[in-house]
Amino acid sequence: MRKKGSLIGQAVLVIIVILIGFFLTKRLIATKPKIKKVRPPEVAPVVKVREVRPSPVQIEITGEGTVRPTREIDLVSEVSGKVISVSQNLVTGGQFREGELLVKIDDADYRATLKKAEAELKSLTAQLDRLKEESREARREWEELNPGTEPPPLLLKTPEIEATEASIEAARASIERAKLDLKRTEIRAPFEGIVISESVDIGAYLRSGQSFGRVAALDAVEIPVGINEREVSFMEIPGINTAQQIGSEAEIEATIGGRVFKWTGVITRAGVVDEKTRTIPLFVRVDNPYSKLPPLSLGSFVKVRIKGREVSGAYLLPKSAVEWSEEGSPYVWRVGKDERLIKTAVTILTSRNGEYVIRSGLKDADRVVINPPTSASEKMKVRVEK
Repeated sequence: MRKKGSLIGQAVLVIIVILIGFFLTKRLIATKPKIKKVRPPEVAPVVKVREVRPSPVQIEITGEGTVRPTREIDLVSEVSGKVISVSQNLVTGGQFREGELLVKIDDADYRATLKKAEAELKSLTAQLDRLKEESREARREWEELNPGTEPPPLLLKTPEIEATEASIEAARASIERAKLDLKRTEIRAPFEGIVISESVDIGAYLRSGQSFGRVAALDAVEIPVGINEREVSFMEIPGINTAQQIGSEAEIEATIGGRVFKWTGVITRAGVVDEKTRTIPLFVRVDNPYSKLPPLSLGSFVKVRIKGREVSGAYLLPKSAVEWSEEGSPYVWRVGKDERLIKTAVTILTSRNGEYVIRSGLKDADRVVINPPTSASEKMKVRVEK
């Protein structure tokens, strides 16, 4: 009994301690000081802005292309024979003058053929003279015996004379052909140019119709440059938007040996629209590309800047200021009077020297952010860098 009473006492004591702790905790909670909720200060990133002004802008379309010849032909032999001479300029990259002798073919057989044709002509001419003399004698004798009547053609040797005259014409044609073949043993440059490739040397045998090299003219070169269809209206393109044979000017730039060199050209025509890229190839012509050193060499990869029309009321912005939506539409961030961002859609005409030419979406004195923060959002607070 005494043990049981001890256990009950301990239990009561524990309950009393728990109750006391409960009431003390409740009291402490009820009397704790209230903490005011304070909104953290808004962090405003620092941005750089450009106060834009509308102004006339000279449109400049840039592109790249490879220099290629305006005229390029195969060198083909028109007669057969052994090569006895080759110009020292007939090597890959060699330059030659118009009319320069490039290849000489052994002409001994062709000279012999010409002499034979000339001898045949002389023989036929003598035969014709003899036949005509015999014809005159026969007519005289006939008229003495048969006055007032026409002698028969056979008596006058008319068929033989006509046949001989035809043979003479054929002989003359043979002479002309022999002279032409003899001339063709000398293969001369049809224009001033440069050798792209060659495959002939002294001792080689060329057949009529055989190609032995490829050459290109040096009076002009051209560079095909692809442009977007929307850029066509900014320039003059012969056959597209102007009846003139010469279009807009262009500046060609090439880096040679670490130095930049420039040439001037003009648009001469447009090609067929590329079905895959929807770009239009323009052909920019440069005259006399080898007239100064270094030359604008064939095969060079160059930059082309086409001078377009002047557009009034346009805005220039660095490309860093323009962002693109998921749909591919361009927009910029403007800073409002309350120093908060405003998302603004814009229309881009083209780019020029690392900047976009903006046609619409902005107005005079707008402050446009040129380095938008990655977390930029509508009505975001910003601080403008002074």
